[in-house]
Amino acid sequence: TSVIQFELVMGCGTSFGSSSSYRVVLQYSTNFGSSWSNVLPYCSISTRSCMKGVGTDFDWNMFPSWRRVTLHLPSAVLKSQVRFRWYQASFTSTTTWALR
Repeated sequence: TSVIQFELVMGCGTSFGSSSSYRVVLQYSTNFGSSWSNVLPYCSISTRSCMKGVGTDFDWNMFPSWRRVTLHLPSAVLKSQVRFRWYQASFTSTTTWALR
């Protein structure tokens, strides 16, 4: 099993608002960035097929301080030439986030 691990902090205590476009999403590409897919589909607590809200769409209210994320990578991601990115569809001057 392959995993990806990183630490994420979002907002520095400032609300991003409720728009889903402010989420930070972990995506991958197997064609040098021509197209991108989410590593795991969006998963909310209310989605029965999900386990405890684990997905690769990250909401600001879950990461007000540094928090480690460890994800098991699905087989579709395990290619010899894969690129990862963290993507935010919309942002403002208060939608700050960082990785380490």
